[in-house]
Amino acid sequence: MLFKKKEKKENWQIYAIKVDNPSSEIANFFEQHFDDVLKKELRIDIAVDEGQIKEETRKLFGGLQGNPRKNILAVYGSGYFHHLTYGLCSLIDREYGYIHFDKHVDGYGYAPYRVNKKNNKISYLNFVNSIHKDTKCAGCFLIGSFIFPCEDIYKSIKKGNLEEKLEQGIKILPNDVYLSFDLDVMSNNDITTDFGQGSLRLNELLRIIDFIQKRKSIIGADILGLAATQHLLKREPKDCDCSSTIKPDRRKRGKILYGIVASKLIGKNYKELKKKFDSTYS
Repeated sequence: MLFKKKEKKENWQIYAIKVDNPSSEIANFFEQHFDDVLKKELRIDIAVDEGQIKEETRKLFGGLQGNPRKNILAVYGSGYFHHLTYGLCSLIDREYGYIHFDKHVDGYGYAPYRVNKKNNKISYLNFVNSIHKDTKCAGCFLIGSFIFPCEDIYKSIKKGNLEEKLEQGIKILPNDVYLSFDLDVMSNNDITTDFGQGSLRLNELLRIIDFIQKRKSIIGADILGLAATQHLLKREPKDCDCSSTIKPDRRKRGKILYGIVASKLIGKNYKELKKKFDSTYS
């Protein structure tokens, strides 16, 4: 069993997965600030076959999982590879709820949003469809997007304050939940990503994680979003927020943000990281 039912630090294994250049930056950061980080490279395209990503993910974690009772926390780079989450969720062997932190729904199931619909490929644009239909997911809850409600996948929560909306959203989910954090959900003051960003701030995000931890059992998670480089994605500068143009303080802040979220999830003290995060604003 790859996912256990407790959130204590000793029950988590952090995997730094290299899928692009920003992933290497993230891996280096985690090696400096966390113990026992496992690094591995995974070659996937921006659009892939469902079967391929499941097979590659299974090979990766089947070969690396030293203690099969530990939960997986995967960290990597750009949101262009967010469909790796589908592969991770396909490893879960029991009913679970999926909580999607993202500025975007990532569930566009129809043209023009579905990448290569004819060949049934999945991508960062549509992978939540596959999580919803092709894993043991018993329900999905979206935190952070205010566009395209996609109600065939996500339950729509329209009334109430933050706590009331969270309560409504997670009560429909089983006790075991998987969390996926695309940090484009955050304000662009906190991190620069490859996509339009949300307005969530760090203290709000920590409050939400705390709310979930007190009510559900988090059995796995992933964190991603750091902007990719132009040459990797073979895109024109206007189409990609190239890392070479990102202000250094914001890129540093973004990596620290990864660390704080990871620490909160696994039960590690993040006081010093929070100080560093705050100091980047001075």
